Amino acid sequence: MTKSIVADRYAKAMFELAEQKGEVESIQQQLVEIKKAFYGTEGLKDLLESPAFSKNKKKEIVQNVIENATVDVKNALNLLLDNNRMDELGNFVDSFNALAFEQAGVAVATVFSTRELTEEETEKISQSFSQMIGKKSLKIDNVIDPTLIGGIRLQIGNHIYDSSVRAKLARLEQQMLG
Repeated sequence: MTKSIVADRYAKAMFELAEQKGEVESIQQQLVEIKKAFYGTEGLKDLLESPAFSKNKKKEIVQNVIENATVDVKNALNLLLDNNRMDELGNFVDSFNALAFEQAGVAVATVFSTRELTEEETEKISQSFSQMIGKKSLKIDNVIDPTLIGGIRLQIGNHIYDSSVRAKLARLEQQMLG
């Protein structure tokens, strides 16, 4: 979960509703897209968090952005607006994602590599490491890091698995220096 108790409460309520209706995956996708829209559109997030605009004007703007969302998602965002909690939107979505991934047996992983991984490589990494940590699969975010020289570094939560050439050279250096 996130560090925001408020966002966790909203996400838990939304998750329970989505679970009852069997729409967890659909709502998760909608929330991710909405988060991208709000944080990817210059000034939109600031406008919705600003006290200078009325709630009605903010609702109008939100409805235009999320016109294709389900009623439950629209209601959740309206509730955030009504309670002056739009600053929690990102945490709310992140918390919902954490709940959805946990239910699905998916762990979120960041793989650092010197180049973009192929789909086959991503799948092999997912299979290998998901079994190791007791999950069904991994949702992998690939980050390009040319300083690794070669190999990969994988981070799942607080655990880091480093098989990069840079790490191997550092270990070799430590061994040689004593």
